[in-house]
Amino acid sequence: MKYKVKDTTNIRNNYGIGVLSARGVEDIQHFLNPTAEHSLQDFKDLDDMFDAVEIFVAALDCDTPKFALVVDCDVDGFTSAAILYQYIKDIKPEAEIDYYLHSGKQHGLSDLCDIIIDKDDHYTLCLVPDAGSNDYEFIERLGELSSPTLILDHHIIEDTTKISDWCVIVNNQNSPNYKNKNLSGAGVTYQFCRALD
Repeated sequence: MKYKVKDTTNIRNNYGIGVLSARGVEDIQHFLNPTAEHSLQDFKDLDDMFDAVEIFVAALDCDTPKFALVVDCDVDGFTSAAILYQYIKDIKPEAEIDYYLHSGKQHGLSDLCDIIIDKDDHYTLCLVPDAGSNDYEFIERLGELSSPTLILDHHIIEDTTKISDWCVIVNNQNSPNYKNKNLSGAGVTYQFCRALD
């Protein structure tokens, strides 16, 4: 995001307050100390959340659950993946999780699908936080190996995107009842963990 700082006085005196002010936050104290009226919206307002929980729990209940975790190559992607990884290890320490990192600035499954398929580990579930909503063709290829995919995303789903029968997508952009369209991928992932709890 690009911002033009109008007044650098506040930034020199108190950087945090100066940045918030420069970005249009008028009541900084209220912003820094939110009340209950600003609490996180109910996860039930995210479409397909219960389907996501159902396929995840089914995968977790296997004798030897094995997950492929796609880590997007930005802060939101790493944070989202860390939330899922830690959550799984907390509730089922014996679960195997192979994580896949992009070699560059790619997102989703485009550059990792072949690598996941070549590993031929027959994953119980492929997890794609913070990406993947528009990855129909790659999800289909994983599905041919009987590996369903769970997408926890916040990016806009393109009008031309088909939705695979091999996946469940939880996406705040595609959920009419979810008001916060600025929720990050980590936010959607956190809401998923709340639903699991």
